[in-house]
Amino acid sequence: MDFLSYFQLSLVEIYFVIFTVFIASIIRGFNGFGFSATCISGFSFILPAIEIVPIILILEVVISIFMVS
Repeated sequence: MDFLSYFQLSLVEIYFVIFTVFIASIIRGFNGFGFSATCISGFSFILPAIEIVPIILILEVVISIFMVS
């Protein structure tokens, strides 16, 4: 199964999502918050809101797991 066909996104859209996560991570690194707000505002251009919320939840848990120690 092709990776792009699984997500039903074009290559440009995948790059946009990766770029948005990168920028949101930098913003969170400087401020300590703002990751979810930045990702939601970026993802909303290409994904419906019902799909954005679980993605943001998973990303936020993965990022915050390193703060446990």
